[in-house]
Parts: sequence; C-alpha cells; structure tokens
Amino acid sequence: MPDARTAEACNVEAARVDAHIHADVSRIYTELGGKASVGCVYARAEVEGLLTTGYEKIVMDADRCSALARFAEGIDFSEAAQAMDAFAEIGPGGHFLGAAHTREHFESAFWLGEMSDNGTFEQWTAEGGLWQHERASQRVKQILKDHEAPPMDEAVRESLDDYLARRSREIMGDKA
Repeated sequence: MPDARTAEACNVEAARVDAHIHADVSRIYTELGGKASVGCVYARAEVEGLLTTGYEKIVMDADRCSALARFAEGIDFSEAAQAMDAFAEIGPGGHFLGAAHTREHFESAFWLGEMSDNGTFEQWTAEGGLWQHERASQRVKQILKDHEAPPMDEAVRESLDDYLARRSREIMGDKA
C-alpha cells in the first residue's frame, strides 16, 4: 500500500499500449508527482484497468518516470548552471554552440528519453517510422537478449521449482 509520499498513476482506459495511453499517464505522473512533491512515483504498466500489461508499457513507463525524476531535481540556479561564464565569453550577438560551457554541458543539460523521438518527420520516416510502442518493443527484445540471470543456489532453485509445481497442482488440479 502506498504511503502519503507516493503517487500512483490513475487508471487510463485504453485497448492497447501506444503513445496515447503513455501521454495520458505521463500527464498524471507530472501532475501528481511534480506538483505534490511526493517521494516516489511508481508505474503499474497497466492497460485496460489492469486486465493486461506488457513489457513495452513497463519500458515506456520507466522512461517517463526518468523524466519525472529529472524534473523533480528542480532548477539549478548556480552561476555555472546558468552559464554566466558563457555569456561573458561570447558577448552580444554571438552564438553559444562553440562556447566552452556548451561543450562541457551539452550532453547532460537536457533530458531526452530513449522512447521519445525528437527528430523531424523526415528523419523519423527515414529511420523506419517506428511508433513509440514499436521502439519500446525493440528495447524489450534487446533487454531480454542481453539479460544474464544472477547466480542462484541449486537448493533454492529446486525449492522454488517444487513450490511452483505443488501450487500449480493445487490450483489447476489434473490440468497442471
């Protein structure tokens, strides 16, 4: 059960995992988490009121939660973060792309999610025109391919297998 510092995404009804459901839930995360200053936001990766779920939705939710975590860090008002040295270096009428500050901070200055596509329509089309849930599916396949199960004591493994077999027989009867 969540405590008072935890926000849970409300059920958003949808028939499938796609960017629409993801955007609705993301809005809720931001409203509940960002405005309420909660300590934790968790994503249930649910579709159709928890009747179904999927790895793709988990990946999409995790991506959105990372955005919320970045948002919750707040704004850094330090002189370095506000690029005051770059203003002094460049001066009026110049551009900041070549400034030392820009080169030092450009990779970490903005949050760009793995599931978001920030390119132009032409770039998106040239790269295969994958929708967000399709990119999430590719990410899931990569995660599963790269996953290495942690070592487990053989006695623990056998105990778990026995438990699963016993419970399956108890629940399913002869069908197990």
